[in-house]
Parts: sequence; C-alpha cells; structure tokens
Amino acid sequence: TILDFEVMGEAIDQGVNKYDVMYYTAPRREVEELGKLFSLAGWPLTGVTITPFAFQNIFRTKWIPDYDGTAASLFIGNDFSRIDIYSRGNLIMTRGIKAGMSSVFELLVDSINDKTAQSTDGLNRDRCDKNRAREIIFSLSPDSPSLTPEDRYGLSEQEIWDMVLPALERLIRQVERTFEYFTETLGNKRVDKIYVSGVMNIYQPVVDYVG
Repeated sequence: TILDFEVMGEAIDQGVNKYDVMYYTAPRREVEELGKLFSLAGWPLTGVTITPFAFQNIFRTKWIPDYDGTAASLFIGNDFSRIDIYSRGNLIMTRGIKAGMSSVFELLVDSINDKTAQSTDGLNRDRCDKNRAREIIFSLSPDSPSLTPEDRYGLSEQEIWDMVLPALERLIRQVERTFEYFTETLGNKRVDKIYVSGVMNIYQPVVDYVG
C-alpha cells in the first residue's frame, strides 16, 4: 500500500490547537499496473490521481478564478454517486452514495410499462426496458439526439421528469443530509456552490432542486 499525506494547516478543535492533515492510501499493485498500461501505450505517466484530487487541483491552480468559498462536487454515476466538499481549494470531505442513474432508469421503466398497460389509445407499443429508458433520459439533453413523441411513449418532457423525480429526490435528500452534517455537526461554513458532473449532461433540473 502507498501512503501519503499533506499538512493542511493549523486548526482549533474545542479550544485546542491542532493541525489538519489529509492522508490517503492506494493499492500499490493497482498503481503499478496502471503505470505499465500507459507505458505500453507510449504515454508514460508522471503521476496518478483520482477525481476528487483532480478537482482540488483545479481549485488550487485557479482554473476557477476568484472563488474562495466552500464548494461541493456532486458526481452522479450509474450505480453510485459521490459528494466531495472543498474549502479554500482543499478537499476536506468526501462521501459515497449508493444511488445513481440506474435507479432513475428503473423507475422510468416501471412507470412507462404501467402506463402502457393501462393505455386505451389502441397503439401496440413494445415494453420499455432499461436501454430504452436510458435513450429517453438522454434525449432530454440538448447535446443528444431528440426522440419522436412515439419513441418516448407519447410522454412530454415534463411527464418524464415527473416520473423520475422520486429517484432524484432520494439522491437530493442524501446531498442535503451531507451538507447538514458538514455544517451543523462539524461546524464548517455552509456550501455556497455546487458543481454537478456524471455519466450524462442533463443535470440542470437536479441543480435547480438542490438550489
């Protein structure tokens, strides 16, 4: 195992002067295998990092200029999500969430199939599956090909959002609880900015709900 650490600076904990230290470990074998893979491809690495530290580098190098507050990065993956919180450019908290876009797709599949089974419009529509649900959700992004109303089972964009909102709300509640723990329990300044990323680029509604 590789161990590294960084002294972040002085801190006061219940009236006692201490030092904030960030430490991290990584499986040595995984790091070495990743280095060998890139070397074989002709791109030898000078270092390896993970996403939370990559965002930290962005803050520290002022790629996001003139910002000194407390920010969060919300990554929404397929089967999990992650919240990283940064203060003055330093990563000070990270938390994994067992919820992602898969639960959104599954909820849309169930909702569409229930609606289709009860439909009396006389159209013989195929049952929705997870791949079709993914296409429908992707079509809500302006960067993705749009679908015809029939391809979306006759649903408007608002109806689709209404169907998947419960899954998004569960994720948002986890974000809110993390922020509450960060400020009320740990006594930190509130998060005043959030960056959202993930497997697809349709997160403006999520940001609106969080905001």
